[in-house]
Amino acid sequence: MRPRTTFLGGWLGASLALGLILLGITGQEAKAELFNLNSSNTNFGIAAPFATVNQIETGLPSGVSVRFVVSVSASAAAAGGTLGEFALNIASANVTNATLVSFSSTPTTASPYTLTKNQPNSVSSAGHFNLDLSAGNESNANRYTTATYDFSGFTSANLVPNENGNLFVVHLFLPNVTGFAFGGTVVPEPSSLAIAGLGALGFVGYGLRRRPKK
Repeated sequence: MRPRTTFLGGWLGASLALGLILLGITGQEAKAELFNLNSSNTNFGIAAPFATVNQIETGLPSGVSVRFVVSVSASAAAAGGTLGEFALNIASANVTNATLVSFSSTPTTASPYTLTKNQPNSVSSAGHFNLDLSAGNESNANRYTTATYDFSGFTSANLVPNENGNLFVVHLFLPNVTGFAFGGTVVPEPSSLAIAGLGALGFVGYGLRRRPKK
């Protein structure tokens, strides 16, 4: 009779191979990532993340190379939070060609947000960001809960952390406190987690299969 551990090892070893193949395919096709902004320069009194940035590169209008959807987090929304100035950091070689193609928000802001490049001042303790988006002032009429920024001239591959290790920063307004939320921690996709788990099972199976017979 075939030993059970050998059978189990073979099945799980196949799972490893399948998991690695699927992980490779998923990685090649992944054109969207969700980032959490978990750090801040003030005590907001709510749980992190304070805001999210969803980066998208598929299904975009002609002339748009990358989209960033910036939103208040669930905890910030529950506390009545809104957002204002948004900034990101890309490779310096791509700054010249970076162009804001369009901006939209919910609710609609009174003034459109425009792009300023290579701001000389740092954004609080978050550091310097070479692409800055603002409406000129951050009155209530120019704040939003979700905004969509469409760009051309660069892609997600050109995102680089600034001198403080941050990709994004956004100005967060709560009823009794205001400050900046920053960072850029990628949120794993559920499918990626499942594939990683499948691969882990495969490694277990490989180990069982290589155990010496007694």
